Amino acid sequence: MGVAMVTGGSRGIGKGIVLELARRGFDCAIGFTANASTAEETLGEVATIGRRGIIVRGDIGLRLERERIVEETHAKLGRVDVAAVAMGLLPFSTGQVIDVDGGFHLRRL
Repeated sequence: MGVAMVTGGSRGIGKGIVLELARRGFDCAIGFTANASTAEETLGEVATIGRRGIIVRGDIGLRLERERIVEETHAKLGRVDVAAVAMGLLPFSTGQVIDVDGGFHLRRL
């Protein structure tokens, strides 16, 4: 169906989003900041569902890391079709943008 990138995707609500997107046919990039073992567990569940996945460590609050996360997802899984931000704190200011392959932008207004 496509590629989904979920920040905070290793546990909690983010993990639930990842698993539902995988069940709906998406390959998933699982973003995390601290706990690689929970990200690996979620990745295993994505594989059990029959979809491809990757884990990507990074803080989307930092511009260079946002760019790297998107670039890594694109390089390993393809164009990002769905992006979900499922982390507890997102320090974006008005006008900051995540460019996912030029297809769309995320913006806090």
